[in-house]
Amino acid sequence: MSTLFSSKPVLSSNSSNRAELVKNVSEGWSYQLADKQTLALFVPSKDFSSSLSRENFVELLEYCEDNLKTKRLLACFNKADIDPRQGIPRALKCIGFTTLHPDSYPAGIDKNSIFAMVYNI
Repeated sequence: MSTLFSSKPVLSSNSSNRAELVKNVSEGWSYQLADKQTLALFVPSKDFSSSLSRENFVELLEYCEDNLKTKRLLACFNKADIDPRQGIPRALKCIGFTTLHPDSYPAGIDKNSIFAMVYNI
């Protein structure tokens, strides 16, 4: 995770809930609070959409909407390993995620090496 985020994670008392919800979607995923209003998910490029739990992903979205004070959820991918027109990025577009413009990245996320999609809550 250190190659993706230049700042240390900001964790609160309910971080174990978030960690469990993220791991329930896919064991390889991780997260960080990128800023006070943004939860960033790191999605490994080798994670295939067929192995993901859609039900748990919806549960994670609902948790973010109902329990966190975040305004947006980011899905972050290594640019070198991803085609934004296929796989998970394509599936995320179908449920309302859009490509995040590099000028809108939170300070701790490297816009040169990360492709990010945003879901506004």
